[in-house]
Amino acid sequence: MSPFNNLFQERSTMKKIFSFLLASLFAVLLMGCGEENGEKIGRVITPYSRGIFKKTWESAIYSEPQVLTVQDFKTHPSDSLRFTINDPDLLREVSIAGISHLPVRITYQKRSFSFWNSDSDGVFITNISPSSDQIPLKE
Repeated sequence: MSPFNNLFQERSTMKKIFSFLLASLFAVLLMGCGEENGEKIGRVITPYSRGIFKKTWESAIYSEPQVLTVQDFKTHPSDSLRFTINDPDLLREVSIAGISHLPVRITYQKRSFSFWNSDSDGVFITNISPSSDQIPLKE
């Protein structure tokens, strides 16, 4: 057996190992691609547009008793949830809720991968409705 045959066999083995490691990494990444649904009650801030690769509409919901603005969220209240709005109808409803400061109930979907489509860690709003729960308002 010539030394060239050994070299080709080693390269073939290295390609197989590399392919196996790449396929394993891809499988692990796909297993992490889950979705989780949730619901939160509180007040929302008026949506704002953000993004480097793709402009998205972002907002947040909180259950603090005072009215908060986008600037207040730099301190991120501990009970807040930032979310992305993709639906124009939901954008209009979130805008109205942000201006009126009335409590709302949102349902959301958290995605593991959002591919630069969200500034809110993959949390996308799916529904918003008025809430009967009362959160006292302190101005």
